[in-house]
Amino acid sequence: MQMGFRYGSLVEDIYTGYQLHCEGWKSIFCNPKRPAFLGHRWAVGLLEVALSKNSPITFGMGHLGPIMAQCYIHYTFWPIHSLPITIYALLPQLTLLSGVPIFPKISFLV
Repeated sequence: MQMGFRYGSLVEDIYTGYQLHCEGWKSIFCNPKRPAFLGHRWAVGLLEVALSKNSPITFGMGHLGPIMAQCYIHYTFWPIHSLPITIYALLPQLTLLSGVPIFPKISFLV
């Protein structure tokens, strides 16, 4: 029997929970208040788990159910979602400043 946290990532709590779920343990959801400005550390740690040898895509699909594996895949690859959101947030401002429309008019296509 093993006890304690699993180390090897900045987010050892997520890594430990993921490993326990892969071993068949059940859990409940707890969402306490979090300290501010920990997003960078968690983003790096989640990508470490996502790209490790125990990735939810490769390791988790064989040990978890499909829905639980998809939840872990979504959660660990969450930091990558910030890139398109940032581009989509900046694109309207850049097009307004440059005068180029985001969506072409029909007359441009003809």
